[in-house]
Amino acid sequence: MTLPSCLSGLRDDLEVQIIRGLEFLLERSERHSDYGFVDMKVKVLDGRDFDRDSSGALHVYHRDVIYGFAQGRAIESLAGHIRWLSEASLLPTRERERLKNRAKAVLVRTIEALEHHRDLHGGRVFFMALSTGGALCVDRAGHVRPWQPPPGRTLTEIFYFKGLLAAASVLEDRSLLGLADTLFQSIACDALAGKIVNDCQPMDPKNPVEAVPGRISQADRMLCLGGVSLGIEAGLPGYRELGACLFRSLIAGHLNLGQFEGLERGDFVEYVDESGRPWKDAAGRIWCDPGHAIEFIGLATKFLLAMRSAGLSGECPFSSSIGRFAEGHFGKLLGHFWEMGFNPDSGGICKSVDLVTRTPINRDMPWWSLPEGLRASVEVLVISHEEEAPLLCDMALQCHRAYSDHYVRRDFHCLPIQTRDGHGVVKDVIPAIPDADPLYHTGLSLIDVLRLLPKPPSH
Repeated sequence: MTLPSCLSGLRDDLEVQIIRGLEFLLERSERHSDYGFVDMKVKVLDGRDFDRDSSGALHVYHRDVIYGFAQGRAIESLAGHIRWLSEASLLPTRERERLKNRAKAVLVRTIEALEHHRDLHGGRVFFMALSTGGALCVDRAGHVRPWQPPPGRTLTEIFYFKGLLAAASVLEDRSLLGLADTLFQSIACDALAGKIVNDCQPMDPKNPVEAVPGRISQADRMLCLGGVSLGIEAGLPGYRELGACLFRSLIAGHLNLGQFEGLERGDFVEYVDESGRPWKDAAGRIWCDPGHAIEFIGLATKFLLAMRSAGLSGECPFSSSIGRFAEGHFGKLLGHFWEMGFNPDSGGICKSVDLVTRTPINRDMPWWSLPEGLRASVEVLVISHEEEAPLLCDMALQCHRAYSDHYVRRDFHCLPIQTRDGHGVVKDVIPAIPDADPLYHTGLSLIDVLRLLPKPPSH
């Protein structure tokens, strides 16, 4: 479908946000080049670097605590920005090349630091670890402690390995691409087999992300689906079949198409139990994260668009069926998730909903779900039926308005604050990791939107 003209007006604002964020990330990483890692250890609320405890005690904001989620996202983000810069319509050619060269230098240095960090941990990557080596966890009192991780690939490694895929491709490093391909395909198979170790650590009592015996999340397979698009774009074999398997696993295992009695058709279940039924907590609640449901639609549609762009849609035996499913259902599903999670009075998407009572569990509204919602709605506009365009266009515009008006700090490099409560009051709460977003949910989501919008006249 041709995108409605009402979305064309978003282009300049999205470009400004992307460019200002990238310049900030590069400036920090260049200023602290001895640090090695991408340095987004800054609190966007007040614009200050994280506190340094003179006692030397470890805490979640400590500079020497490295978050694998942040670093894996950072290298994927840098790669995506490098690839996009040639299309930046607001920048003169010389400035595009200058930013691209700076970003490549930071990307190469960061990968070197991260590969050394991985060697320190026997080839593994963790949610939290000391820069000098040693996995970490957060105890019930909020104290940072050494952690002895169980064997197996971690959720964090999905972020890292797909980040390596993106980086190796944009750097045209065949050796690194071969390594990344092997690592990613292996971990995606582990995700399909249910073997991924959830190494997330709780930063907010209202967002219990730590591993729970018998509780199976959709997160590992959804993240791998995002990585599949990178493999397709890099021209690697096997990714269309892998993506189809991940797609079908998520649809069959977490999307209610009538198999989950008592739930509404189209509900997306965050967790299932070992029998494949919706997992219930001690209070009998069945959890849905509307932001994750929306993100799933965005990543799944990106996979389908990547196959179409690479000319692979007709070569995969599953392609026609999953494509038809997406075209016939994704618009309605996105509307269902939006209605469930969006708070029109405060302008945000709540963190979690109980599918039994249809009421919020956690009314807090993290920032990341809005740019993900913008991406998903614009992508689905491309593949959906014309009658769904008004709803999807309205969703895209509301996501942009809520994010830009309530989260983005125009006076601080266009970075977003992390959390607002259900009344719209800014909260000093960490939804996932303390580090500011390394342009993963922001820049990468907005770049995907820009690629689908009509090109300006100069292009």
